[in-house]
Parts: sequence; structure tokens; C-alpha cells
Amino acid sequence: MSNSSEYVFPIFISSTDYNLIDLRAELARYLFELGYRPILSSSEGFPDNSPNLEPWESCLPVLENCFVTVLIIDRKYGKCFDWPHFNEVLEGRKVSPTHAEYIYAHKKSKRLLVFIRKDIYLYYQNYRTTLKRTSDKEKTRRLLKKTLPDGIDFEILEFIEEVKTAKPIPWINTFEDVTTIKTEIQKKMLNELAETFLIKSKNLQTVVCAFSEVLDGLTEKKRKEILHSIGPTRDLIQAIEEKTAIINEFKKKEESLQEEVRNAREKADKKQITKEKADKEIQKLNLDLQKLRNEIEKNASFLMSDSSFLSDSTATSGINVSENPFYMKPMGLLNPTVIYSNNRLCNLPSCSKCGVAFTSYLKGKKCIKCNKTLCTLCWPLSSSEKICPDCISEP
Repeated sequence: MSNSSEYVFPIFISSTDYNLIDLRAELARYLFELGYRPILSSSEGFPDNSPNLEPWESCLPVLENCFVTVLIIDRKYGKCFDWPHFNEVLEGRKVSPTHAEYIYAHKKSKRLLVFIRKDIYLYYQNYRTTLKRTSDKEKTRRLLKKTLPDGIDFEILEFIEEVKTAKPIPWINTFEDVTTIKTEIQKKMLNELAETFLIKSKNLQTVVCAFSEVLDGLTEKKRKEILHSIGPTRDLIQAIEEKTAIINEFKKKEESLQEEVRNAREKADKKQITKEKADKEIQKLNLDLQKLRNEIEKNASFLMSDSSFLSDSTATSGINVSENPFYMKPMGLLNPTVIYSNNRLCNLPSCSKCGVAFTSYLKGKKCIKCNKTLCTLCWPLSSSEKICPDCISEP
């Protein structure tokens, strides 16, 4: 089965090897087909990159990089070893590799899925009953060793006792064969994945609600300080302020051009220059105005796309839009309703003469003769005529 994921989830399989070699191989094959990466210390290519460690110690650094450990407990306990490089974690104990892997995973808070052979678990229950009656581990050992079948290590019962009583107790299930293990692992991994997404979603919602409640109880000044302390929000505020400065600069240039247009019209009206010269000058100025307004709209679009959500989000947290750090005072050109609107400055009706798009700050007048709509620059608002200048000038 091919795996298209960029990341392959590693799962460490912990058990004695010599008596479970077939089970381990079948489980590893199954996990690989599901898209996971099974890690077995007995497999070829085991990533032992710790030459300074004892051979049996190399499994623990590898387990460190696995998120889930599947522990399989059967009849054999395994040979006990010293763990000189992991004395602190294992508390100087002399234990088998499987036992050491369990202790290490538990101490490191790894997700543990424990499977205990069903008939061994029955012997463990007998061990628990005897231990409760005698209250002495050595006496329990002597009594049970007389009745324990050959092939079952008494140490495995003590190992199960440790797993069952450690805090927190890991997830534990019994099994009869590898089929049970495969089925349960698949269910657990799917449940873990679903639970992770649900917790993440719920946590995010909880954080947002809590943050909103905290802001509600603060002054406007304190709200601004908190919002400025959040990295992405601070960057957004800076970007908005830069764009606002650019728009203000463009606004000044626009006002200057509008003044020049008015001067040209006045000169033509006073016959200081010819109508043809005035029209030519006005046409050039209108083209400059169009380029300028395109730049203004481009910068305004940035403000709407990156900060339009703020009007809704800040309102829900009790912040007055006109008081919050994202608000920009009316500049004559753009008002807050335009900046915080979800509508873009695009695909709007435009002047039939100069092509300038109509916006909240640039209105249009419709001629009753030619039915064309002209902007207030091409057809001044001061004119009371219902016929546009072009129609009036026609013979």
C-alpha cells in the first residue's frame, strides 16, 4: 500500500522478541499497510545512532521520537540488564529491555497501548489474590512458583502489577492473537486522531471566548496595549498604519489636482484661456486623477482584505470601532464604513467621460438628454443644469 503522506507516524512496538517474532512481524506489516511506520528494535535497519550506549540501551533514544508505544506482554519477561546511561530514568533498576521500554515511555508521558495475553492475565489475577492474602511479595513468589506452568516467568506477573498500578494507568486490553491487537490499534488510532481534532477545535473556541471576556473588562487604553503585544496583530496594525499614510499622501495630491481642475475651469469661464486649451488641460489632469485614484483604491483594498474582520470581531469584544487601534479617522477620501465594509472597490459604475469609478466619495450625475452618467469633476455639482456640459455645448 503506497503512502502519500509527507509524514509517516512512528509507532514503537515493545515486546520480547524470541517468543513473539511472528506476531511482531505480522503487526509491523499491518501497521505499515495502514500508513504508519512501525519501529522494532529487532528489525533490520533499526536506527541505532548511539554507539556509546550498550547494545540493549539503543532502543530508548529511538523510543523518544515515537508518539505511541504498543506494549505486548506475554509469557516471557526477558533477560535483565544494567542501564548505566539511563540510571536516572530507570532509578538504577536492573530490568529487561521490554520492561525498560515501558518505564521510559511512561516517564516520558508517551501514549501507551498495552496488550496482555489473556491466559497470562488470568494468572496475574491469581497473583493479585495471593499477594493481597499474604501481603508479602517473596512469600507470594514462593507459593505461585509451585503452581505456575512451565514457560511462564514469574517476573511477568510483577511487571503486569507495575503497569496496572502506575499512575496514570495506561490503556490496557487483553488479546488472544494478533488479530485482536490489529483491530484494537486501528480503532484506538482513529479515535486518537478524532479526539485530537475535537480538543484542538474546542480549545481554540475556549481561548477566543476567554480572550473576549477579558477584553470586555478592560479600559480602551489597556485593550490597545494588549492587542499591540500580540505579534501578528502588531504587524497588522503597522501595515494598516503604513497604508493609511500612503492614502493620506495620495489624498493631498488629489486635492491639489482637483484645485488645478477648478482653476482651469475658472480660467475658461473667465476667457483667460481658450476652451480648447482648458479642455486639454482638464483632460490631462483627469488622467492623472484616474491614476491616483487607482492607487488609492489598491491601498484601500488592502485595508479591507486585511482588516475588514476587525469591525465584527472588535464589536463582539466590546471595543468601540472608533476607539480601537485599527480604526482610521475619516480622511475626506475614505470613511470608516468604506474601509470596514466587506464590499471591494471594484466593478463599480464609472464616469462615461473620464472613466473614474464612482465610490462613496465620488458621486455621479445622469444627463436627461444623452443618459450618460458623469462624475462631479466632469460635471460640477455646482451646476444646476440637468443636461451635461457636453450636451449643452452641442449645436
